[in-house]
Amino acid sequence: MIVEWRGNSYVLVLKLWRGERTLRQGIEQLARYLQRLGEPEGYLVLFDCVSGRRWEEKLYEQECEGPQGQRSHVFGM
Repeated sequence: MIVEWRGNSYVLVLKLWRGERTLRQGIEQLARYLQRLGEPEGYLVLFDCVSGRRWEEKLYEQECEGPQGQRSHVFGM
């Protein structure tokens, strides 16, 4: 998804959390999009639908580097 707002473009990938593999695949997918679009950074949002987990476990923010050096902002919710 690309969001354009006030003259800026933001590249986002939205995924349902299905384990650690989801994070790796999401970062790789985001990196491919960023490379194709020529953007240096993007956003990965992971929706955790696992029942029984507390919000404190689901909510986080971290920054990762993609395979081609792009900056990926990862948000868990």
